[in-house]
Amino acid sequence: MKNLLVFCIVFIFSLALLGFADAQIKYELDGKVTELSLKDLDGNEFNLEKVLAQDDVKGVVFVFMSYQCPGSIAYDARYVEYATEFGKKGIKFVGVSSNFNDPVEAYKDYAAKKSYNFPVLKDMDNVIADRFSATVTPHAFLIDKKGVLCYKGAIDDNQKPELVKNKVLSGVIDEILSGKKNFIRVTREFG
Repeated sequence: MKNLLVFCIVFIFSLALLGFADAQIKYELDGKVTELSLKDLDGNEFNLEKVLAQDDVKGVVFVFMSYQCPGSIAYDARYVEYATEFGKKGIKFVGVSSNFNDPVEAYKDYAAKKSYNFPVLKDMDNVIADRFSATVTPHAFLIDKKGVLCYKGAIDDNQKPELVKNKVLSGVIDEILSGKKNFIRVTREFG
């Protein structure tokens, strides 16, 4: 009986440590992004390591978004535009919904209505948002082919598409793909 009690205590303590260790994972700028796996709105698994291993993929942009946030909604047409533009350059565009108020079925309907041409992943318990330290929607993060977090911040410089003067994220992608080492790594996000 005593051995069983000791086993149970050790087992529970081990589980707690595993959960604590998982919560301690943070994706830092210029650091490796690891253990990133989520299901999309259709229940298909998205695994960053597997995606980056594909020959035609040169990087991945994650954009935290919400179909109920006015700031994110202002980007709906641009999400589709950027997914196409970045895809031609070998950069996969991926949406991430961490908002508990965005139910999967409702988001699926919304994504279809807006003709999203990219996967939207559901971050049920904000685990991935916390790892990235995502604070607003939209909030963009660029991971290069090696799995390194290269950029975090805004997609561009204005929520109103007609007032955009600087497509920041697109420019960073072009600089990385051309082999430049000195590019903007962080911009102030807004949402």
